[in-house]
Amino acid sequence: MSNAGGFVLVASFMSMFLAQFAKVVLVRIRQKSWQWHQFTNSGGMPSSHSSLMTTLTVCMWLLFGWKSPWFAIAFVSSVVVMYDAIGVRRQAGEQAMILDELMSQIHNAGVEIDLSVFDRFRHWKRQGHTPREVAGGIIVGIVVAFIAYKFF
Repeated sequence: MSNAGGFVLVASFMSMFLAQFAKVVLVRIRQKSWQWHQFTNSGGMPSSHSSLMTTLTVCMWLLFGWKSPWFAIAFVSSVVVMYDAIGVRRQAGEQAMILDELMSQIHNAGVEIDLSVFDRFRHWKRQGHTPREVAGGIIVGIVVAFIAYKFF
């Protein structure tokens, strides 16, 4: 392959794009309405971060082998991204939901608060992923990597 770097970059971002589009389609199937904002939202099924990193890692394996330093770097980076998606980012999203609920209770109790604060929290309520969502991203990433490798 003469342009390995270009291949890996294009395949990885194609995978991320496909995972984000899959979120829109899955919401359409579940809720019977198109919600195009899902394309730019974080969180949800499948994980586009996991998809991108898996495609990158599998491409490194296909191009350079599993003993190469390129594969090792990609693999370790992928593990960190996926661990973060399930752990830290998910916890931050859960904390935002708790804060939102607490603010609602304070507001409903008659305490004057700035309602614009609600809008700042609503954006962060859905971030991070469940293990199942990460697994979905991994599957998308593997499939895209093999298809891209075969046709590029």
